Amino acid sequence: MKRICLIVVLFLSCLVGKAQTANELQVLAKKAYTSVDYKKAYSLYSSLDSIMPDLYFYDLWYYYVSAEIVDYYYPEIVVDSAKIESLLYRLAQSYGVERSWFYTSFCENIKLHERTYWLQIDSLITISENNRCQPFIDSLAAMTERDQAVRNMEWTEETMKLADVVDSTNTAKLKQLIEQYGFPTWELVGQDGQMNAWAIAQHSTEYLPYFLKQYRKAVEENNATRRELAYLEDRLLVENGRPQIYGTQFLYSVTDSTAYLYATVDMEHLDDRRIVADLYSMEDYLKRAQLGNIDLRRGYGNYLTTYYPNLNNDFNPKQYVYWFPKDLETMANHYYEDDTALAVKLAKKMILFGHTLDDEWNLPKPLMDSVKECYDELRADYERLINKEVDSMINAMTSFDTLVKFLETNPYHRYEIDSWNGHIKKLIREKSAILTKQDYQEFFAWLFKQVGSGDYHLYEYAELYDEVHHRLYRTSYYGQKKLDEKVRIYKPKQLESRRKEIGLPDSR
Repeated sequence: MKRICLIVVLFLSCLVGKAQTANELQVLAKKAYTSVDYKKAYSLYSSLDSIMPDLYFYDLWYYYVSAEIVDYYYPEIVVDSAKIESLLYRLAQSYGVERSWFYTSFCENIKLHERTYWLQIDSLITISENNRCQPFIDSLAAMTERDQAVRNMEWTEETMKLADVVDSTNTAKLKQLIEQYGFPTWELVGQDGQMNAWAIAQHSTEYLPYFLKQYRKAVEENNATRRELAYLEDRLLVENGRPQIYGTQFLYSVTDSTAYLYATVDMEHLDDRRIVADLYSMEDYLKRAQLGNIDLRRGYGNYLTTYYPNLNNDFNPKQYVYWFPKDLETMANHYYEDDTALAVKLAKKMILFGHTLDDEWNLPKPLMDSVKECYDELRADYERLINKEVDSMINAMTSFDTLVKFLETNPYHRYEIDSWNGHIKKLIREKSAILTKQDYQEFFAWLFKQVGSGDYHLYEYAELYDEVHHRLYRTSYYGQKKLDEKVRIYKPKQLESRRKEIGLPDSR
C-alpha cells in the first residue's frame, strides 16, 4: 500500500513539474517571438510542443510562423519540411484560423499556394468557413455597429443615456442569441464574429458573469482567445471592487488627463501573466495605446474620488468603480436630487461592498428606505463572497504584529471580509494602553502603504491617525477629529501642508 501511495505521489509531482515547465516555456517562447528572436522562439516552441501536444491556438500559430521564418532566412538551421506541413494542417483543422492569416507580411516570400499540399489546406479552411452560422455572424455585426456608432459620438449626458440603452438592448440580445445558437466560438462565428460578441459582452453589467462563464469554457476547448477572456476576467473583478489580474482596466481622468491603472495583484509578475494571456507587455501596450500620461501605482484609481470631493456636472460616475462605502455615500448624496435611480444604485453598492445597517449612514430618509427594502438580499450576496476562515482568523488576533504578518504573507481582499476595516480600530482601542508611541508610528507607516495599494481608505486612515494622536498628545494631526470645539490642532499653521502631503483636500 505504501509503495502504491509513493508511486501516486511521484506521478502527481511529475505532473506538477511538467505544468510548471510548460508555463515557463510558454512565457519564454512568447517573449522571444515578440522580440523578433525567431530562432530562439522556434527552439522553445519545439520544446513546448513536445511536452504539450495540444497547443493553444496562438502558440501553435507563433510556432508555425517561427518555423517558416527560420527555414527561409536561416539556412544553417535545418527545419524539417514535414514539420511545417504538419503545423499547417493542425492550424487548418483548428477553429481559429482565418484564410487571411496566411497572406500576412511574414510570408511574402513564402509562396504557400505553390506547395503541393496547399489545396488540401485551403479546402480545410473552406470547410471551416462554410460550417459557420451566418445569421449569428450577421446579427453580431449589426449589434457591434450600433455599439460603436454611439461611442463615436461626442460624449455628453444624452450620449451616455443612449449608450446605456444600446448596451442594455445589445447584451440582452446577445444572451438570447447564445441560448438560440450556442456560445459564439471560433467554430461557430469565426474570429471576427467572436471579437464582435466580446465587444458587446464587455459593455454588459447584468450578464457579464454569464458571458464570462461561457467564455472560460470556450477557451478551455481552444475555441476562443485568452486575450479577450483576460479582459472579461479583469472587468468583472473591477466591477466587484476587487484587484484585477492582467492589468487591462484603466481609469482615465479628464481632470488631469492621466490614465490610472486600477488595483492589480502582484505587479512584479504582471507581464508574465499578460504574456500567457496573449497580451502585450505593459510597456509595449502603453506605447501602442498612446494613452498619454500613465500612472501605474497599484490601486491609485480605487480611491481617486476622495481627491475630487467637489463634484461637478461633468463628472461621469461610469468612469469610476467605487470601492469604498464612504465614496459611494458621497456620490449617492450628490446625485440624489438630480438622478434618484443612480443614487439608489450607488447606495445598494455600499451593501455589496460590506456596509451594514449598523454602520453610520448619512443618506436622506427616502433613499434609506429604498436601501432597507433590498438590504437582506444584497447582504446575502455580499456574505457569499466572505472568506469565513480568514475572517475568523483576523478577528482572533490580539496584536498589530500578528495582524500585519498575517496580511503580508497571505493573499487577502478587504472587500471579502468585514473584519479588515473594523478589526484595526478594535485593536487600536484595546491596545492603546499597552503599545508605545514607536509601535503606533511603525503601524501607521505600514497602514499608509495599504492606502497606497487601494486596500484602505485615505479618510479612514486620517481619522484613525487623529484618534490615536489625540490619545497620545491631546491634539488632532490632520484635522479629522472634531469631537468638539475643544480639540486643538497640532501646529495649525502646518495643517494644510500635512493634509496635502497625503492627498487630503483643503480643510478650509
